[in-house]
Amino acid sequence: MQLFPCLFNDEFALISEGQSIPDELDKRCQSTGLVRQIIYAVMGEMLNERHYLGDLYSLEEAQAMAHRLSFETGHYSRAWEISTAHLPEESMLYLEEWVSHFALRQTGLLFELFTLPDCCGIGCKLIGTPWTDENLLNIEGNRYSSLRQEQLDAGTPEALVNVLYLAALADVRLLIFDPDAAVLDGLAIFDE
Repeated sequence: MQLFPCLFNDEFALISEGQSIPDELDKRCQSTGLVRQIIYAVMGEMLNERHYLGDLYSLEEAQAMAHRLSFETGHYSRAWEISTAHLPEESMLYLEEWVSHFALRQTGLLFELFTLPDCCGIGCKLIGTPWTDENLLNIEGNRYSSLRQEQLDAGTPEALVNVLYLAALADVRLLIFDPDAAVLDGLAIFDE
């Protein structure tokens, strides 16, 4: 389309290639010229508002950018911070034991544990969320029941497995257990 004649305004350009242009569009385009370069504006929608993200010079680049910015689940950077009151002492001791030996501990059970040095919290990165049968079959080749059993067989306390599952179903990526965090309504609380 480079060097094709066009009509344009501040919003768009029309390249007619010899076709007739409806009067309403013709009236909106007050300027004429030649196409020098095609630029693909990448737009996004957040909270029902369209936002300009940037311009790229090829359709492939624009599609690649859109793909990088999108996620299959539609969520990104999902994080929960919940009170340690939602875990019994056994689960907290398990978490503390794991993170006391390693700065970042990979369990091989679709979660990784890490310390938060500036607070008393323990972080958990959930992998492969959501933990639905359909998603886990695609990425791991097993159903959630198999993952749950692997986690339990590895010594992960059942209460912790249950909380991780609820978070993973909500497509949470980072789960922070913090004694100063708020208690969530409806989630079991254990006496200290």
